[in-house]
Amino acid sequence: MGPMDKEGNFEYIACVPARHFEKIPENMVKKEISQSKYLVFTHIGSLETLHDTFDFIYNRYLPNSEYEAKWNTYHFEFYDERFNDFKENSELDIFVPVK
Repeated sequence: MGPMDKEGNFEYIACVPARHFEKIPENMVKKEISQSKYLVFTHIGSLETLHDTFDFIYNRYLPNSEYEAKWNTYHFEFYDERFNDFKENSELDIFVPVK
Protein backbone atom coordinates (compact mmCIF):
# COMPACT_ATOMS: atom_id res chain seq x y z
CA MET A 1 0.00 0.00 0.00
CA GLY A 2 1.04 3.55 -0.38
CA PRO A 3 0.75 6.38 2.11
CA MET A 4 -2.57 6.10 3.92
CA ASP A 5 -4.67 8.94 5.28
CA LYS A 6 -6.92 8.83 8.36
CA GLU A 7 -9.93 7.97 6.20
CA GLY A 8 -8.20 4.82 4.94
CA ASN A 9 -7.57 6.09 1.40
CA PHE A 10 -4.36 4.88 -0.19
CA GLU A 11 -2.69 4.09 -3.47
CA TYR A 12 -2.00 0.37 -3.87
CA ILE A 13 1.54 -0.26 -5.11
CA ALA A 14 3.04 -3.69 -5.83
CA CYS A 15 6.72 -3.67 -4.82
CA VAL A 16 9.80 -5.83 -4.73
CA PRO A 17 12.89 -5.14 -2.63
CA ALA A 18 15.87 -3.68 -4.50
CA ARG A 19 19.40 -2.72 -3.54
CA HIS A 20 20.25 -0.73 -6.67
CA PHE A 21 18.18 1.72 -8.66
CA GLU A 22 20.42 2.39 -11.66
CA LYS A 23 18.47 0.26 -14.13
CA ILE A 24 14.80 0.60 -13.26
CA PRO A 25 12.71 -1.03 -16.03
CA GLU A 26 10.51 1.24 -18.11
CA ASN A 27 7.04 1.82 -16.61
CA MET A 28 8.34 1.09 -13.09
CA VAL A 29 9.10 3.61 -10.38
CA LYS A 30 11.31 3.73 -7.32
CA LYS A 31 9.62 4.17 -3.94
CA GLU A 32 11.60 4.35 -0.73
CA ILE A 33 10.01 3.48 2.59
CA SER A 34 11.48 5.58 5.35
CA GLN A 35 12.64 3.93 8.51
CA SER A 36 9.90 3.84 11.12
CA LYS A 37 8.61 1.89 14.08
CA TYR A 38 6.02 -0.65 12.87
CA LEU A 39 3.47 -2.91 14.47
CA VAL A 40 3.21 -6.15 12.50
CA PHE A 41 -0.03 -8.12 12.27
CA THR A 42 -0.41 -11.48 10.51
CA HIS A 43 -3.50 -12.19 8.43
CA ILE A 44 -4.25 -15.89 8.06
CA GLY A 45 -6.83 -17.06 5.56
CA SER A 46 -8.83 -15.89 2.60
CA LEU A 47 -9.12 -12.58 0.77
CA GLU A 48 -12.75 -12.45 1.90
CA THR A 49 -11.63 -12.11 5.56
CA LEU A 50 -8.79 -9.64 4.96
CA HIS A 51 -11.12 -6.71 5.71
CA ASP A 52 -11.78 -8.27 9.14
CA THR A 53 -8.06 -8.15 9.90
CA PHE A 54 -7.84 -4.50 8.85
CA ASP A 55 -10.96 -3.71 10.90
CA PHE A 56 -9.37 -5.34 13.95
CA ILE A 57 -6.10 -3.41 13.49
CA TYR A 58 -7.48 0.07 12.85
CA ASN A 59 -10.81 0.04 14.67
CA ARG A 60 -10.23 -2.21 17.66
CA TYR A 61 -6.55 -2.74 18.42
CA LEU A 62 -5.03 0.70 17.77
CA PRO A 63 -7.74 2.79 19.51
CA ASN A 64 -7.28 0.68 22.65
CA SER A 65 -3.50 0.52 22.63
CA GLU A 66 -0.67 2.84 23.59
CA TYR A 67 0.16 3.26 19.88
CA GLU A 68 -1.02 5.79 17.35
CA ALA A 69 -0.80 5.11 13.62
CA LYS A 70 1.39 7.43 11.55
CA TRP A 71 -0.68 8.71 8.63
CA ASN A 72 0.49 9.86 5.21
CA THR A 73 3.30 7.34 5.26
CA TYR A 74 3.60 3.78 3.99
CA HIS A 75 1.44 1.12 5.58
CA PHE A 76 2.21 -2.10 3.74
CA GLU A 77 1.55 -5.80 3.31
CA PHE A 78 4.40 -8.29 3.07
CA TYR A 79 3.93 -11.51 1.13
CA ASP A 80 6.55 -14.25 1.54
CA GLU A 81 6.69 -18.05 1.27
CA ARG A 82 3.80 -18.34 3.77
CA PHE A 83 1.43 -16.76 1.26
CA ASN A 84 -0.65 -19.42 -0.50
CA ASP A 85 -2.98 -17.54 -2.87
CA PHE A 86 -5.38 -16.59 -0.03
CA LYS A 87 -6.21 -20.21 0.73
CA GLU A 88 -7.25 -21.14 4.27
CA ASN A 89 -3.63 -21.59 5.42
CA SER A 90 -2.32 -18.52 3.58
CA GLU A 91 -0.45 -15.88 5.63
CA LEU A 92 0.73 -12.33 5.02
CA ASP A 93 1.99 -9.60 7.33
CA ILE A 94 0.52 -6.11 7.61
CA PHE A 95 2.97 -3.40 8.71
CA VAL A 96 1.47 -0.34 10.38
CA PRO A 97 3.81 2.58 11.14
CA VAL A 98 3.28 4.01 14.62
CA LYS A 99 4.37 7.04 16.63
